[in-house]
Amino acid sequence: DGPRVRVEGRGDLDVAAISAPGDDVSFDADVQGEGSYAVLLRARGGRDGIGIGLRVVPGDAHSPARIALVEVTVTDPRGAGAPTAVRELAQSSALTRVDHVHVEVKRSTIRAVCTHRGRPPQSASLEAPVPAHQAHGDVALVVKKGTSLELSGVTLRRN
Repeated sequence: DGPRVRVEGRGDLDVAAISAPGDDVSFDADVQGEGSYAVLLRARGGRDGIGIGLRVVPGDAHSPARIALVEVTVTDPRGAGAPTAVRELAQSSALTRVDHVHVEVKRSTIRAVCTHRGRPPQSASLEAPVPAHQAHGDVALVVKKGTSLELSGVTLRRN
């Protein structure tokens, strides 16, 4: 079923990086846990770190989950690595919950499909153009403080 990845948010933001097999990749995983997280593709670390990908903010009894394609940029001149800009490229709040994520980037397009396997099943798709400066990078899982995230059946493939 693929490997399992567990990430616990202890700092303001915690990141787990995975080497990508290329610039055009797809990432799939079943998701369990609580808290906000992002799956960034074409991610780069360091002082000028950036990434583009899917951000999920879980819903509650009163509001649905929010999913968005985002561009995250780190511009801290001290190199502390804190994100200083998050720009939404596309967003949706069509799901009660997110059980599975699929994120892919191919050439100049990023696409995400999130599903909820409840009754009735739900799914939401987002697509956006990739900014030109986001041409290369790896995969990063980003969680906020207090988030407990477990991904199972994780697959990362070259497109």
